[in-house]
Amino acid sequence: MWKKSLIFQEEPSKLNKLQSDRVMGMTFSFPLGPKMLIINSYFPVDKRNNDDEELLKTLNEITWLLDNTNYDHACFCGDLNMSFDRQTHFSQTIRERFQILNMRHSVSYT
Repeated sequence: MWKKSLIFQEEPSKLNKLQSDRVMGMTFSFPLGPKMLIINSYFPVDKRNNDDEELLKTLNEITWLLDNTNYDHACFCGDLNMSFDRQTHFSQTIRERFQILNMRHSVSYT
């Protein structure tokens, strides 16, 4: 949702080429500003058993959006179901992918 008074250069568009229900991407173009890619995701739960198939699918969808969408800036929002302070395989996999994608986090809730 966004405030009705927000003015776009073109209508926001949902990116529909994803295979996962866990990831959604939208682009927003502003008249005097950048084209924004907003990614929202709900990550699987860290089962702490190193079964990361669903996690890797989710990360691959995010990577696909970042690699195949025309944008000036990207913002990722979502429930990662992890803490950047944990030292689990799950958390390490997410940290490593975010480093590869040149992304950083600002808030971590557990």
